[in-house]
Amino acid sequence: MTMPGTQPYITRSPGDPVTAGDWNDLQVQVKDDIAGQIAAAKADIVATGVQHADDADQFAHKSDTQWLSDLDKRYAPIGHVHEGPSAYRRYLKHFSSDPGLDEVLLEHHLGAFPLIDIYELAPISGSPDNPGPFSLFFYYGHVDEEKYGLSVRVGRERARLGLHFERLLAEIGVEYTDDSSIGDVVNDMWDALRKDPNDELAHGTSPWIDECCGEARTVGELKRTQQWDDLYLGIRPFKVTLLPGSGTPPQASIFTVTATQANYDTIYLKVDGFEPDRQQVDLMILLRS
Repeated sequence: MTMPGTQPYITRSPGDPVTAGDWNDLQVQVKDDIAGQIAAAKADIVATGVQHADDADQFAHKSDTQWLSDLDKRYAPIGHVHEGPSAYRRYLKHFSSDPGLDEVLLEHHLGAFPLIDIYELAPISGSPDNPGPFSLFFYYGHVDEEKYGLSVRVGRERARLGLHFERLLAEIGVEYTDDSSIGDVVNDMWDALRKDPNDELAHGTSPWIDECCGEARTVGELKRTQQWDDLYLGIRPFKVTLLPGSGTPPQASIFTVTATQANYDTIYLKVDGFEPDRQQVDLMILLRS
């Protein structure tokens, strides 16, 4: 059955001869016709299928990520400037019952009202030759943690108390190389920790550290013997908000700290309630904006 409008490839009248050239031309035209129909079908599939599927991931020619970004700009204050996603400060301060030494104006320059978290640094007893007590104690974990009670145990789990030495040096900006003497690096650490607005707190070192520093060993030597990664600044922080009762650690004093957000760059701290047998306290103040 011939479809309406269908035209022959080569028109001939009844009785006309069919030559070899006609036959060759007919084959070429058939192939071209088939190729053209296949190309048209492919183009139709792309236009109505693939491109449409691409559009399904967009609304009004925008992806979900582009819409989210545009909507965030509508509701987030454009003029708000902050120090990255968040900013963090840690301060070490000494307070006593003496007038003027029980309070402080602490300038943090965060440009916001920060969250305030305060800990008492409970004392750490040193060696017989250097008994302390210390609020900051530099030690070698493998040898010293059990001797000075600088670990916390829960069942079989155990965690060392304190700040990992290498990470602490990066935080407080102490520079060194593998050729630096460990004694020099430790002294630079103490200097950085008491840099204003921090106070100088009672600090000490274990005999292992004293011997290591006395031998003038370098950072590189400690790294090669895998001792560098086991150095810690020991601290024993307890939350100041502890109340009297069975949950109160015996090392912690009972006192109160008043914290006032003075302005975007300053907080006011005042310590009250010193005990008769303890008229001073070392605090670690953590701020986060």
